Amino acid sequence: MKLKIHYFILLFGLTSYAFSSSVCSNLDECKKLAESGDSNSQMELGMIYATGNGVEKDFTKANVWFFEAALQGNKDGMFNIGVSYQTGSGMEKNHRKAVEWYEKASKRGHEKASLVLGNLFFKGEDNLREEKNETMAYLYYRLAAEQGSKEALELIELIHSNMPETEKLKSDHLFSLFIQEW
Repeated sequence: MKLKIHYFILLFGLTSYAFSSSVCSNLDECKKLAESGDSNSQMELGMIYATGNGVEKDFTKANVWFFEAALQGNKDGMFNIGVSYQTGSGMEKNHRKAVEWYEKASKRGHEKASLVLGNLFFKGEDNLREEKNETMAYLYYRLAAEQGSKEALELIELIHSNMPETEKLKSDHLFSLFIQEW
């Protein structure tokens, strides 16, 4: 249980959303703005509940606000909903839904979501995929690199150096199709 919470907090900490760009000066203002539909305030309020910053930690409340932000197209909200489904923090664990939310965030340009997806495909971890798929891992690492991830660049080199030429071509083709859909 302690490890799951640590993993959850670690992933939340990786999200590109940062408190340094705070839109709220206090909790009451944040609630008011979030309730009025401001997605940045909804994200901030979700982070407040997820981290216990001035309130009791409450992953269920955090997910309510992340979901509200995600429904408005907020990529950080989408990513954090994926984390919640993957870890089962504040909601029932659902690997399929975790991948769906990570994919939504990735398509919106969320580099950490793309990196997580790359890792899931490369390692085949958490039973989110039945088996390892280096072609898809390469695709998501490449997306993460395009979105600014330096870590993904190193992983691309690792995969690319061991990948057969036909798989490299397939990955490059998938990448161009994915980018066209963006």
